Amino acid sequence: MSANFAYYIDIVGTCNLRCPSCPTGNFLPPDFTSVPRPTGTMSPELFREIALKIAKHQNPCDTFLGLYNYGEPLLHPKLTKILEISNELNFSPHISTNFSLRVDFNKLLSNKIGGLRVSMSGFSQKAYGQGHRRGDVRLVKSNLYRLRVEMDRKRISFPVEICYHLYRHNSNSSEILSLFELCEELDYHLSPMIAGFVSVEKFIRHLNGSTTEEDLKLIDKLVASPEELVELNNESNSNYCELYDEQIVINHDGSMALCCGVFDPVHFLDEKFLAVNFKDLIKVKKNKAELCGQCIATGTNSAIMQVNSQVMSQKVETMVRNADPSLRLQDGRVTRINLKNEKVEQN
Repeated sequence: MSANFAYYIDIVGTCNLRCPSCPTGNFLPPDFTSVPRPTGTMSPELFREIALKIAKHQNPCDTFLGLYNYGEPLLHPKLTKILEISNELNFSPHISTNFSLRVDFNKLLSNKIGGLRVSMSGFSQKAYGQGHRRGDVRLVKSNLYRLRVEMDRKRISFPVEICYHLYRHNSNSSEILSLFELCEELDYHLSPMIAGFVSVEKFIRHLNGSTTEEDLKLIDKLVASPEELVELNNESNSNYCELYDEQIVINHDGSMALCCGVFDPVHFLDEKFLAVNFKDLIKVKKNKAELCGQCIATGTNSAIMQVNSQVMSQKVETMVRNADPSLRLQDGRVTRINLKNEKVEQN
């Protein structure tokens, strides 16, 4: 167990998109064990109490604090206050967003941010719309340009990462190369990854032979099926799981989830974060750890985390090179080389 936990606080319990690979988009009423997942936003007062408790036990400067899990944080009506509280307590919060919404950059950039991740699945609307259902890629690209303008105007800097979800339909040159050139122009990082079938519950159900027709349509679009991801990522039989041992996931109402991979409320912990002694956080998880046994036994956890980084990176780099021969993958980010210089060196 890590001395420091990473915290994912879902300050917004909903999303404006319905991406088919995300449970926010693919979890339908029959998929829930009992009641649907609650929606809402975390109040700044509750966030302050939670952040204060974390700060008492971990150095905020050394603590990863993400203001997201399955929700869209930029939907929060009091995001500025949340960021302000974070900075008051010396946290540099991280934000993950689809960026397919109207953004008030004065509010977003009013306080220090540790990093911004933008989720994308295409440069064209035709490709993007399949991976980010209800999204508008023109709005995303507009926001990316506006973000650079505002960062330069305010003379602030933090890493901006475009997390590109690779499917069968969006790994061609017109998509990947075009997006890379946009990132190159704006000084952002393009970090592609193999799109997966997200949510522990649905992943396990599929491996056990229970998959909805809608989910089968999604799986047909994946570069690697759930079974293939299990095969690629299960080299050891270790019971260690980073999601269980090193992460704390807090929902918008202050309740906690077993890990960032679960969606069904039946897998929320029995006690809320503020009610649990810090030293008992893992102990409280154990009361709901029956699912963990199934997750580890089926190889779901390793597949979802894509733990075999070397193999997965090689697979991603092959797709990137196939999109354009000049593109390479270095430390998880797309770079470009001069092919003429490479040929000269080889000769």
